[in-house]
Amino acid sequence: MAEESWHSQHSKDPEAREREDFGANGEFACIAKQGKRDYMEDCFSTHLSAGKDNIHLFGVYDGHGGSLCAEFCADELLHTLAQHAQLETNPKRAMQAAFEFLDSVFCELSHEHLLQDGSTATVAIVCRDEKQQASLTVGNVGDSRCVLVRAGKEVDVLTRDHLPSLDDEAERIRDQGGMIIMCGGLARVQGCLAVSRALGDASLKPYVTGTPEVVSRKVPMNEGPTFLCIASDGVWDEVSNDEAAEVLLARGAKDGAARLVRLALDRGSDDNLTCMAIDLRALGGSGAGSAGTADVKAAQSIGHARSSGAERKRPAPQQRVDSADTTSSASGNADESESSGASNITHDAGASASASAAGAMGIEAGADAADTTTAGLTSERSEKNVTGTASPAEQAPENQQEPRITRRKLS
Repeated sequence: MAEESWHSQHSKDPEAREREDFGANGEFACIAKQGKRDYMEDCFSTHLSAGKDNIHLFGVYDGHGGSLCAEFCADELLHTLAQHAQLETNPKRAMQAAFEFLDSVFCELSHEHLLQDGSTATVAIVCRDEKQQASLTVGNVGDSRCVLVRAGKEVDVLTRDHLPSLDDEAERIRDQGGMIIMCGGLARVQGCLAVSRALGDASLKPYVTGTPEVVSRKVPMNEGPTFLCIASDGVWDEVSNDEAAEVLLARGAKDGAARLVRLALDRGSDDNLTCMAIDLRALGGSGAGSAGTADVKAAQSIGHARSSGAERKRPAPQQRVDSADTTSSASGNADESESSGASNITHDAGASASASAAGAMGIEAGADAADTTTAGLTSERSEKNVTGTASPAEQAPENQQEPRITRRKLS
């Protein structure tokens, strides 16, 4: 069995405007740039050979209202997903359960510590088998996007951008008592948030749901170059799906990801930019997993900091997601075993939601908090997706200590 690959980067240096990570055997490349923003809120993570040689996990997270939720997702979401009992047998259920679990623990901490942070999350499970095909499961909340690129075929858009202007999203929000208010030329949930699904954003629950839409695909690996591209909206604001496909097919994962980020910057993107390109044919199949160097344990690649700046949202794209392959239970009608997933998550910190989040983010929840090195972080409110300010009830008293943030190594 190939060694599990989980590489970590936790730079808090505000001058670290660029982050990148590459698979040891060319399996993937991820490029993240701060762009024109004052801070960096995009994060990404990878988990190769997640429990078995042939299962690989990838995620991109675009924070808003601060970077803490995106950092938390990068630290914990793939780790939680990898330990779900049904990751291999029912990846859709595992995906939904992991999203909803992480959403609940972060929101619990948000209420306790008056955090305003939220994040998009786009995660892919790739399972290679001995029949020269890949099984893909992609879960998404928010407006980051994942597309499947294959030589000689149309681009397959595996996610849709969750915007309050979408008819079904607006109907769901209004049915739950929420409002869609036009602000700055954009439809916003409660006049604040320009995406209708996200992890975190505790003050906007239940209108902004953390339940993902999940799609699956079976993809043959013997029909030419095949890539997944997961990118934040800073890239997709300026680069079309077809352009992304053309670049990846011509340049490959590493050069292609860098080129797409550069294209978006050159065309004037004013957001943080993250692009992850995954070469599906280079990923190890059963008995041929690809891992990092032998001395690298646990694989997670993260780039983050904080962001603010003027907001700009692209028009809703022309895209279709096959409803027959989509799992979406935002209305709460899903089977309890699928929506909660609590009994199936074997996360080592899952016994208590508050304790799990405190351990993952390092927010000291009480006397039992882990004894780890403290690095103070503030949760700054960015203008990317959030407008307005917290109500007096939501604002922390002047004499209240800011939550202390620590980091722990995931095992």
